[in-house]
Amino acid sequence: MLRLYAFIASASGVLAAPSPAGFELHAYYTNYPGLGAPAINASGGSFWIHKPTQSYCPDSVANITTCPLGNGTSFVAGGQAGTLFMNTEVPGGQQVYVAPNGLLKYTVPHSGNIPEGSLTTGLIVNATTAQLNRYYTFWMCNLPEDSNVWQVWLQYEDEKGSIRIGGQGDKNACTRFVLISEPVQGIGAWEYL
Repeated sequence: MLRLYAFIASASGVLAAPSPAGFELHAYYTNYPGLGAPAINASGGSFWIHKPTQSYCPDSVANITTCPLGNGTSFVAGGQAGTLFMNTEVPGGQQVYVAPNGLLKYTVPHSGNIPEGSLTTGLIVNATTAQLNRYYTFWMCNLPEDSNVWQVWLQYEDEKGSIRIGGQGDKNACTRFVLISEPVQGIGAWEYL
């Protein structure tokens, strides 16, 4: 079913807004207590709210050039098909994808390996609203052991046709939200871990 959503999203030319510049993605939801929406951060191969970004720059690179700060997470759009990449300098890049269980993830450095059944297209930023694919339903689900840390998921339909939120369990909470892009200057990190 993830593929159907990608087809619907990519079929609408109004959504396409390839961006050569980097941008952050911020989570907007109705019950957020603050004024500014929190950015999503890359850590451990997936995306989080209220968990610090994990990035790395090897000494071999740092010895010959200045490494990007890597203290925030930013992205670059991949074109009309709606591919999304991490805003990095690492050779081969790092691509964003939706895993078969609905978890929003990114590839490890130096590898294009994406699990079979994952969604890699349809991650398009709307040129007018700056929203990341309005046809996708994003959820943040907190960890049972830490109610202040939230992982980013997409709603999906399982093989029986039931709507699922992969991060939802009986000991945590999930909140629906939208992702809005905000421009950033420069490269985000050498690579995200």
